[in-house]
Amino acid sequence: MRPLRVGVQAWLCDGTPSGARTRLLGLLEGLRAVDADLELRLLCGPVPDPALVALCRGERRFALVPTAIPAGGTLARARREARLLPALVDEHGLDLHDHAALPLPRLAIPVCLTLHDLRDLGGFGRGFRSRLVHQELERAVARAARVVVPSPQVRAELHARWPRARVDVVPAGLPAPAAPPARARRCFVVVGRPEPRKRLDLALEAWSRARALRIDLPPLVIAAPVDAEAALRRTFAEARRRSAAPGRADGAGAHLDDVELRLGLDDRGRDALLADAVALLFPSALEGFGMPALEALRLGVPVLAPEGSAQAWVAGAGGRPLPADRPEAWARALVRHEDLAALEPAALARARELDAVHAARAWLGSWERALGQEAGR
Repeated sequence: MRPLRVGVQAWLCDGTPSGARTRLLGLLEGLRAVDADLELRLLCGPVPDPALVALCRGERRFALVPTAIPAGGTLARARREARLLPALVDEHGLDLHDHAALPLPRLAIPVCLTLHDLRDLGGFGRGFRSRLVHQELERAVARAARVVVPSPQVRAELHARWPRARVDVVPAGLPAPAAPPARARRCFVVVGRPEPRKRLDLALEAWSRARALRIDLPPLVIAAPVDAEAALRRTFAEARRRSAAPGRADGAGAHLDDVELRLGLDDRGRDALLADAVALLFPSALEGFGMPALEALRLGVPVLAPEGSAQAWVAGAGGRPLPADRPEAWARALVRHEDLAALEPAALARARELDAVHAARAWLGSWERALGQEAGR
């Protein structure tokens, strides 16, 4: 009997840093360490991501299959998927396809659908996508053999809309460092683009309030892509306007000049910054998982996150949940930052629970359930 042969949608992995890319690479790294009778066909774009090439090197079960499917979230991509995927299924004798985007292709084999979050169904929808996604997602959830989500929060949201959805939680996973790095504890860190859902305004408000109360507070460093600089400057200007509003006498806005920006860091640079952190501030109002939280935990860095959020679940005992709408509570946590050092052992322990091998086994289990359902029909 030949091995299980799975096609994995990898054309969205094109070398551009993103949480989805980091998650896929971590899962594939974990699968390399799992003794399973399977073969993966990584269906990538015309120019394979160098990280995918490196993962396939020396791994006989993995094979890169370049396709003419582009990475961007466009109608052209969806059309090429619909046209090319059935032929790829036949050509490579696939038993199962793992897909991570909408629309879900119609194939003659079971398809697992990965949903990173449900932002386009709520107040943080992305333009025209939010007008189209509900109907398309309903069709996809009904057709998918299994729906894979990264956290219990996304599963609960999905089941609230579609109670009969066949959902598996497969968290992201990252390889643990060989040894915890030396911890400098020189700054607080925020990672990500200044999108409204990321609540950078709350982080700035909390830090500036704390800085007004404690002169020796570690600085705040914001790590973001290079193309986010203009949006960050607008966010800072708005924060200063709010701090100058009538009734605000704490002078907090003046401290925003002390915030440092680090733009365009690669993975190594971001790890080095996190290793210097007292804590990661992660106030986002909507995350499917929150990859920066896991990146921080694996370095022993505690995570401050909103109560009940996906990133608070990721952090577990290695984090401190805080009220999402109370910047003064976040400020108090920063002022008393010495207390956060007690969370560092729990942060490392939680990272071990969410390592790449555990995540890959959960992913493999979802594929097996998808095939079992199909065989039982």
